[in-house]
Amino acid sequence: MWQWLSQLEGAQASFVGTLTGSVFGIVALIIGALFNFRLNRQRDALLRAEEADAVSAALYGEIVLIRTELARTAKLVANIEARGDSFDKHFMERIRLQDPLLYNALANKLGLLDPKLILAITDFHTKVETVRAWLPQLVRSDDRGFSYSPLSVLDPALKAVEDIKPILDCMAANMGVDPPTEDLELGKAYAIAEMEREKFSQ
Repeated sequence: MWQWLSQLEGAQASFVGTLTGSVFGIVALIIGALFNFRLNRQRDALLRAEEADAVSAALYGEIVLIRTELARTAKLVANIEARGDSFDKHFMERIRLQDPLLYNALANKLGLLDPKLILAITDFHTKVETVRAWLPQLVRSDDRGFSYSPLSVLDPALKAVEDIKPILDCMAANMGVDPPTEDLELGKAYAIAEMEREKFSQ
């Protein structure tokens, strides 16, 4: 090979040199492009992971607050029912369940999260919306000849509070923070809910 190359003269030598340089240049460009593509993929994956962590942290904080308010609402409903009081027009003024602003704002970014988190978070907010929809129905109305059971609120509220706890613990562990450890004191709410279930079963 080297002997053949040494025998080339003039235009032949120039052509072989140009061809060889072009081949090495193309190979170098391909290798550089592949390396750059790999770096871009790694950078994009890192950016997606950071964005997913930010979305998860924001939703975590909001869910913790909503969960506390759900527990408070369940206790309020259970206490009124236990005393035999009626759900009057002032009842709704004592409810502080707010719209989930962050969940609504970040809905288009839920796909960044783990599927288990997505299912649990959407299920939690579905139950919250069920509670919000049924709360006004508990208020007694003269136009209505019947009343709704507090179970219509207690059941989704208690399930939402209970079912989201393992997910909150998982999210807290991923963020490196302590999970919520507050005692929500829902014993009476569970007792009233069980009494209502027994009523319906009879």
